[in-house]
Amino acid sequence: MKKLFEFLQPNIHSNSKLVEKESTYDTLSPTILKVEEIKTYISAINEALGDSRNKNIAITGAYGSGKSSILQTYQSINPQEKFLNISLANFKVDKLDPEDSKQTSPEEDSLNRLLELSILQQIFYHVKKSEIPDSRFKRINSLSRNSIINFVLIVLVWLISYTVLFHFPLIEGWFPEIIYSKPLKITAAIIFLTGIGLGLGNLRRVFNNSKINKFNIQSGDFEIDKDIDQSIINKHLDEIIYFFHVTDYRIVIIEDLDRFNNTEIFSKLREINLLLNNSEQIDKSKKPIVFIYAIRDDMFVDRDRVKFFDFIIPIIPIINPSNSGDILLKKLATLDFVRRPSEELVQGISYFIDDMRLLKNIWNEYLTYRNILKESLSQDKLFAIITYKNFYPDDFVALHNNKSDISKIFERRKSFEENLMEQLDNEITNSRNELKEVDRQKINDIDELKKIYIATLFEMNPGSIAFGISGAVFTFNQLNEDENFDKLISTKSILKISSPSIQFDRNYRSYRGDMSNQNEDFNFSNLEKKVNEKLSYENRRKLVNKDYSYRETLISKIAALQEKKKVIKNYDLRQLLIELDAKEILKEYNSNKLLIYIITNGYVDKYYSEYISYFHEVSLTSMDFDFLLALRSGVAFAFDFELKNISNLAEKIESKYFHTRPILNYQLFDFWFANDKYAIQQQSIISLLATDFKERTDFINGIIEHSTEVNNFSKACIAQWNGFWKHLEENSAYTEDLVEIYFKNILIQGEIKDILQQSDNSSLKDYIQNKDGFLTLFPEAKNFIKIEEVIDELQIKFENLSLARNDLMDFIYETNKYKINEHNLKTMMAYKNEKESLSYFDISKSPLKTLKENIEVEIDEYVQNVLLDANELVTEPDKGFINLINHLKLSKDLKVSIIEKFERTIIELDQIKEIEIMDSLIENNKVSPTWPNVLLYFNKYEGVINASFTKFLGRKEVYTVLNKLKLRDTISDKSHRLDLVKNLLINDDLSFEAYTSLLSPTHFIFSEINLDDLSENKVHWVIQNKYAKATKNNFDYLKTNFPDEHIHLAEVQSSDFLREIEAYALDDNDILALLKSQSLNLKEKIIVFQKQVDSSLIERTTGMAEVVSQILVDAKLKTNVEILTNLFATTKSVESRVKLININFIELSNSEIYDLIRQLPEPYKKIPVNYKRPLLLKNDYNRVLAENLERSDLISSYSEDKNGIRIIANYSN
Repeated sequence: MKKLFEFLQPNIHSNSKLVEKESTYDTLSPTILKVEEIKTYISAINEALGDSRNKNIAITGAYGSGKSSILQTYQSINPQEKFLNISLANFKVDKLDPEDSKQTSPEEDSLNRLLELSILQQIFYHVKKSEIPDSRFKRINSLSRNSIINFVLIVLVWLISYTVLFHFPLIEGWFPEIIYSKPLKITAAIIFLTGIGLGLGNLRRVFNNSKINKFNIQSGDFEIDKDIDQSIINKHLDEIIYFFHVTDYRIVIIEDLDRFNNTEIFSKLREINLLLNNSEQIDKSKKPIVFIYAIRDDMFVDRDRVKFFDFIIPIIPIINPSNSGDILLKKLATLDFVRRPSEELVQGISYFIDDMRLLKNIWNEYLTYRNILKESLSQDKLFAIITYKNFYPDDFVALHNNKSDISKIFERRKSFEENLMEQLDNEITNSRNELKEVDRQKINDIDELKKIYIATLFEMNPGSIAFGISGAVFTFNQLNEDENFDKLISTKSILKISSPSIQFDRNYRSYRGDMSNQNEDFNFSNLEKKVNEKLSYENRRKLVNKDYSYRETLISKIAALQEKKKVIKNYDLRQLLIELDAKEILKEYNSNKLLIYIITNGYVDKYYSEYISYFHEVSLTSMDFDFLLALRSGVAFAFDFELKNISNLAEKIESKYFHTRPILNYQLFDFWFANDKYAIQQQSIISLLATDFKERTDFINGIIEHSTEVNNFSKACIAQWNGFWKHLEENSAYTEDLVEIYFKNILIQGEIKDILQQSDNSSLKDYIQNKDGFLTLFPEAKNFIKIEEVIDELQIKFENLSLARNDLMDFIYETNKYKINEHNLKTMMAYKNEKESLSYFDISKSPLKTLKENIEVEIDEYVQNVLLDANELVTEPDKGFINLINHLKLSKDLKVSIIEKFERTIIELDQIKEIEIMDSLIENNKVSPTWPNVLLYFNKYEGVINASFTKFLGRKEVYTVLNKLKLRDTISDKSHRLDLVKNLLINDDLSFEAYTSLLSPTHFIFSEINLDDLSENKVHWVIQNKYAKATKNNFDYLKTNFPDEHIHLAEVQSSDFLREIEAYALDDNDILALLKSQSLNLKEKIIVFQKQVDSSLIERTTGMAEVVSQILVDAKLKTNVEILTNLFATTKSVESRVKLININFIELSNSEIYDLIRQLPEPYKKIPVNYKRPLLLKNDYNRVLAENLERSDLISSYSEDKNGIRIIANYSN
């Protein structure tokens, strides 16, 4: 054992003690449970035992449900009770299958007798011999030394007493005096008789046991008399009764009796229980004898079990397939997280575990294997193999000599691969044939395709006149309709109709008549196969619809299948079984569902031997083997994990692991990249690094520090990983120094074509162009040609050149491989020892011919980067400014930017060549405000003042200057002046101030104007300043478009207007407005009155009478009686009317005067009435009226007093 331990010790992990502390092993024996957890069962047992009628109690449940644990717990909490436990768990019957339904009756009898014997043995050997002294069953007693000495002494004493009593001559000769002593004789007699009594008692027990020859449990011998009864229990019933008579056992617990599927023994035990409880020999004052049976639920069929037992307590299983996983996970949670099976495996495999003892044993064995075998083993696979060992121990043993089912399945891997290859070849062939068929199709449209199928339908059914589909009848043409053809496709049966007696309704949607000529049904699937066996209607329809995706799908499918064939050789068994039908291909193992599960899920692989045996260091060290195991299990070690026998390890690594994350190890990396013969491994690692996973940046970072093959790695990456540089530049995890190292390697080690490819997929070109100190990265002249080639091929334009004095600098200057910017121009000028000046004018005068040519070619770049974006403001002379904005190659946007940035004003706009540049100058107010510049720009747009021009003219600093300049003095051409003024005149976008300021230095009178879009205030200003001549057209235009401005026109130019007033079409309101105008004088208004007013106008125009009356009064103008009558009828002013009478008194007749006075209010209207004496207000116009009336004898007289003027009317007419 010591040597075995010394052999095992190196293979036990250093952390095994820790594991021991983390978890403990579980016993498989029944355990004491917490009473709280089983209180229901305890209560049920108490209640069952408390009823004296219950003599046979069954505790039922599945295997592993906890029956024994519950009974043991019950015993522990009831120490006052004496329990007799009988278990047949270890009972074994050779060459006898208890579950064999065909076993013979003798075999059953033999089994029953052996079971009874086992029960009898456990009953009697449960107690000491001294407790059943009268039992006929004898057993070997182990005699102590003291008991032997005591026995010898007792025998000697009895023999001495015998000799004393019977006077043996020899004794008398030795002790003549003592032997005849009376007390001695009495003592000897007592001893002798006592011995005789004890001997007779023991002799009686010997005769009592005469039928049992030998009963030795330790040696396993049990001999029975020849006349023994067939039933052991019946034969020794008296012994059993005796046992319970002399002992206090009243509860007998019998377990595992159900293992033998024998119900007869239960009948026998029930019978024994009845006899015991009915026996008069048993003390009735004690509790009845109760048998408790722990059996499984299915021991008895149907209702039989209720006949055997008086009380049945069912046990709900503690474990079943649905919760065994949770129990396992709880136990596994005590282990180190890294070294324990995954939850996925545990939950999956737990569905096979339904026994607590089995679960515990799996746990115990897993702990043992885990603590002894390699730490790097996959815990999933280890747990799976241990589980399989517990279910199929024989097959597990066979694993060691490759004769197990697992071994046989893995031996068939090659045939599985061949089967899959054959399947793929068949799929490729079918797809190619289908592709050929697709290419062969030349149907023009869907209607043609449908007609092919319909025609074939009629060909298949000669004599058909229509077809019945879904309860309706369709002819050929009707079937070609989309809706009906869809019904043809979807129907499960097509009914042929050929009888001439069939009649259709007028819509041909139903039929009636004799159906005897109809044939059997068929469906669209038959029709499809007839038309084309390889392509369905749907596939052909897609092609007709120009849906080429189906063809592309076929091509992609073929390519994918061919690619799949290349990688199948790297498939493990699990992958092959996934592709194939695992259930079918492993059908001989379908009964072993656990095997199928662990194989198809990859929990057992071809390296299973590593999980059932020790590892011995030979070609690989322990650390190498740990790495290999981790690689196979998909577990990643640290990149710098130390390896020893790298070449041997590399040979054992299969190609399928080259693309996995755990392959990344710096030592293994160097081994492979140091030799070109490992090109496959190199390519695989680069392909792996090209994929996105968490740790790849750490690995690439560490290559610089841990690897000696940085150059070879860089060269391989450039050639094989198109996104290598993109990955480096976009990942912030890489330091600038590391990126620079790889950058230099890319340019020096890489082929030009590969560098170009890297640039196409990344910003490598930008990196080079913006790299500070690029020229100093390659100090060695041997690299210049390569770097020049890279610069040339990538068409590099350096952003920020550092000054260098070497051939590379010359190359960059002469080939213009730099961007035109402030920094680079200064660098080049310094390189050429020229004065630093960045203005366009100065550079154009410098001797740097190459630089000047480059700027002329890249004039946009120069302007943008130097003049516009430079850190310092470049001073550009006026001439340079004008040259730039007139430059033919410079973009218009940049010209505009120059104009916006530089504070320059163009004195003479005719220096600018392009109208767009003029626009920009005008927009940015970079033009001197002169009328020639204004007219030039105006004419450039063919007499249109656009928005920019309006904005320019609307600037206060512009129109203020122009207001001071006379247009006539600066522009001699009158027609140009006239066009400009005419356009300014109608521009409503100018502010009122700008508008009036610009037009003030100009003056033209227009016979016809159009001011439609002009605001009213500007129109008013135009009229006020006499830009519109007083013409009938202008008057009518203003009247129509601008209310009141036509009157304003007449007011402003009244002389011209009144001269031709009859020519104007004046309406009543116009006349009224003119008469009311504040601008016309009285003389002008009289002209209007005399030429435009008549009595009808006064009568129909509201307010006219008042205005006319006032004019006539003010002018003291006489008029006719008709007008006066109309004026009196509508004028409200009494004063005006009285004055009009006075003015026209001489011209009026007496009656006309009276008529007019009668139209006046009281008291005037009493004047013509005889005898009336009206009193008028005392004023001048009333006094004049009184005088006129008196003088004309129209009144008798009048007088004045303080109250007024009293009129004395005539007494008679």
